Amino acid sequence: ALLWSMVTSHEVNKAAALDRGAAELLAQVMAKWEDDSTILSVACGAIASLANSEPAHRKVLYDAKLTTRICNAMLAHESVESVQLYSCMAVWSVSANNQHRGERVVAEGGIKRCCSCMQLHLRSAEVQMAACGLLCSLSSGSIHHKDVVIAEGGLQRILAAM
Repeated sequence: ALLWSMVTSHEVNKAAALDRGAAELLAQVMAKWEDDSTILSVACGAIASLANSEPAHRKVLYDAKLTTRICNAMLAHESVESVQLYSCMAVWSVSANNQHRGERVVAEGGIKRCCSCMQLHLRSAEVQMAACGLLCSLSSGSIHHKDVVIAEGGLQRILAAM
């Protein structure tokens, strides 16, 4: 929680945290505490904040294989709204505007998990918005990703969210 708080609004803190190994630390925390939905929610929130700025930050987070950890958290804690919300935000932020990073997310079942969380959390406008953002981001620029979104029921989920 302290890391998330430190990096929420300060670009200098984000760069310093990543320079000092925050991405690797987050990966270790998510692996060690994979059964704790509260810790995973906070870790995903921190990742979303760190990635939601400089493209170089996204690369560092991607290289630490955090999208894998996030997709695993989504699967393990499907019923926990905060995990789903911050996971969608984190994956969206890390993979934004980069088809290569989106490939890993698609290969790891990120689109399926995203559609599942939209189905399970129909009444959460925040989850719906974050999940729609992730699906749209993954779909932009890749016909294959668009096909996967449609095949996994993403188009229906987006329409239902409207």
